[in-house]
Amino acid sequence: MDEPKVDVELLSNETLGFASRLIERRLQEFGVERIKSSLLILAAASFTRYEIEPATGVKKIKSLT
Repeated sequence: MDEPKVDVELLSNETLGFASRLIERRLQEFGVERIKSSLLILAAASFTRYEIEPATGVKKIKSLT
């Protein structure tokens, strides 16, 4: 039996950079002015995960659901 063909299109670095800048601007609109480090972007075939570590003193949301 042949292996199934997997058609995977990963996001380009340019697209990921645009998304991270967009997230940072949106956070600034809500008063989150400073982020400790840059966004960590983990891109995979079926999802993209963004990890954000707010600066000291910024309240963290435990769950959005």
